Amino acid sequence: MNFKGIAVLVVFLVGASALVFPASAASAYGGPYFSASYYAKPLFLEQQGGEGVVYLGLSYPEGSPPYTPSQIADYYGFSQLAGRGQGETIVIVDAFGSPTIYRDTAVFDAVFDLPPISLRVIRLPGPSNSTLSDREGWALETSLDVEWAHAMAPYAQIVLVEASSDSVPALYYAVQYAVLHRLGNVISMSWGLPEPYEALVTGPGSVSFFDSVFSLAAKEGIALVASSGDEGAFNGLAFPNVNFPASDPYVLAVGGTNLTLSTYQYSTADESGGVISNTAEYMWVDSGGGVSQLFQEPQWQSEARIEVTTSEGTSFPSGRGVPDVSYVAVSPYGPTDWAGLWIYDSTPYIIQGGPGQPTVVISGWYGVGGTSCGAPQWSALIADAMSTAFFGNGRAGNFGSSLPATPIAQLFYQQAGNQLYYFKSVSTYENLNNNGYYYASTGWDAITGWGSPNAQAIAELISG
Repeated sequence: MNFKGIAVLVVFLVGASALVFPASAASAYGGPYFSASYYAKPLFLEQQGGEGVVYLGLSYPEGSPPYTPSQIADYYGFSQLAGRGQGETIVIVDAFGSPTIYRDTAVFDAVFDLPPISLRVIRLPGPSNSTLSDREGWALETSLDVEWAHAMAPYAQIVLVEASSDSVPALYYAVQYAVLHRLGNVISMSWGLPEPYEALVTGPGSVSFFDSVFSLAAKEGIALVASSGDEGAFNGLAFPNVNFPASDPYVLAVGGTNLTLSTYQYSTADESGGVISNTAEYMWVDSGGGVSQLFQEPQWQSEARIEVTTSEGTSFPSGRGVPDVSYVAVSPYGPTDWAGLWIYDSTPYIIQGGPGQPTVVISGWYGVGGTSCGAPQWSALIADAMSTAFFGNGRAGNFGSSLPATPIAQLFYQQAGNQLYYFKSVSTYENLNNNGYYYASTGWDAITGWGSPNAQAIAELISG
């Protein structure tokens, strides 16, 4: 079982603070509470580029191509922010990382006219459970996270913390390492595991241990951001559930939307083509969301009086509601409904052919979607808001060098009455109005949370 999302070597370094798991998790790898058969999953969808559509010199099979950084920055309002991350650091935690991340990001930056990235990679030593397929998938996740966090906060430093494996303890050790060493003011986690597996794997007391790490981050003014998942309300199981760590109240949970941008021009190999002339953002039917079974509804959610709607009616949630906010996960005109965002990953992917079929090796440009798109870019927005250049006066906003010692999500629930100022309206499309169990509604819902960001307003809110 893998941590999932759209879309991270563990040595206890000399001189570093001790990182200790609770006694119930003493056998950190493969033991009774951390079974080696349960792993985190990156929360992304991917579509290899190909012949058919040509856009910016890049090719894509058919339909509209993936979106570019400038299109997304203009739509959400990142382009209006002055600081763009200057003076801030975004931490990205992924398993395995990517052996080509420096080269790939340089290609991405050159094509999309971005400033060179300031990237630091920390590889934590430790046991690895990886297969070639695992490493390939996480390399794609890493490319998405790093390239798009940089695209939305181009002057922020990026610190990529690579866990040695996608096992539960390896990834949480990486998060704990980032928190204890104060690597940055915001940590992005584009991965997750269904809560029922989390409880099974970690055992009694261990979920609260991980929660304590997240609590420490909040007390230190470090924002935690996680993707909510790409399999709707059921997460591939037979009953509704939500992903952890997105379900933790100290974490900002990011769901997904289906975004269509206006005047989207494209051409095809036969020189035909067209223009898509419609701008709308819809809820995504595969956006992870629902009600936590591990965490009670936090006071700031109950005070905002959020409600969940199912086929049985509307009620107040019995636990922590997920997600808090949302972001583009797919674009509706791609060949399989999720052209998403451009990324570049030169890590070779080996696709074994069936009987009589050749083995294919692919790499290069991809259209990538899923809620993994949202976590690094919401992290970038937080970094933009805290950027010293954003305020233009040499200081890091009203919060000094960190956020207030509360969960970052709490800020948004305190503004429930001003939803349409801080968030873009996310609507339904025809009869696509649910994620398999929960239905879209006005205000907060268990598919897109409060909605996707109006970047300028969110930055003002975070800056105080």
